[in-house]
Amino acid sequence: MAMKNNELYMLVALALAGVYLLMKPKGANASTTTPGAKEINVNGDANGWRYFDDGTAIDPYGTYYKNGVQIWNPMM
Repeated sequence: MAMKNNELYMLVALALAGVYLLMKPKGANASTTTPGAKEINVNGDANGWRYFDDGTAIDPYGTYYKNGVQIWNPMM
């Protein structure tokens, strides 16, 4: 039994939405910073980076750095 065009379009749209949700940058997750770490610049900087007093920095795309070394990337 062949799929109708509308069903095929819906299936493609759902697949694309799923790929988008998997690939989009995730927001910062405070659980990966050291427990008790406090954010230094609560409002963020002009470029979207966030900095914490334990040496953690989070770029606008959700990649975490600890003392300048990448420790987690949402695309991994």
